[in-house]
Amino acid sequence: MAPPSPPATPYYDNFMQKFQRACLIEGKRALYLAPSLSTHTFTTMKIKAYLKPSCGWSNGVRAVMRKHNLAYEDIDIINNRANYAEMVQKSGQPLSPCVEIDGVMLADISGEEVENYLLSNALVKPTDAPAGVPTNAGCSDEEHAKMATKTIRFF
Repeated sequence: MAPPSPPATPYYDNFMQKFQRACLIEGKRALYLAPSLSTHTFTTMKIKAYLKPSCGWSNGVRAVMRKHNLAYEDIDIINNRANYAEMVQKSGQPLSPCVEIDGVMLADISGEEVENYLLSNALVKPTDAPAGVPTNAGCSDEEHAKMATKTIRFF
């Protein structure tokens, strides 16, 4: 049985035209969580962030994800050897953080650079929300001291 035809109203027609345009972002199809007749639609990105548990650069990436309310997988590369090996294999280099967004690997990147990538590719909209921590800063002396007491060597 075929679904019923949508109502033929100018509002609905206008919505469908906007929705169809929004579904194509640079020639790629976007996946929407719940398209509705509102003016807001939300894209779902698959984000894997290869991060250290305690690191200025990693915390900057986490802050950008929170700032834009993005769901992401926080992958611990310090306490799990397999995660670190996966990051190196995918990124082609050993430095972190690395963030994979819909299959695109951003290697050795700061939170600021992640945010610039998201904005320049229209994956998020600009917001005045505070990040809460520096998004382009290395580890503090305290963080370095903390990591030195818990060093895990994979090699």
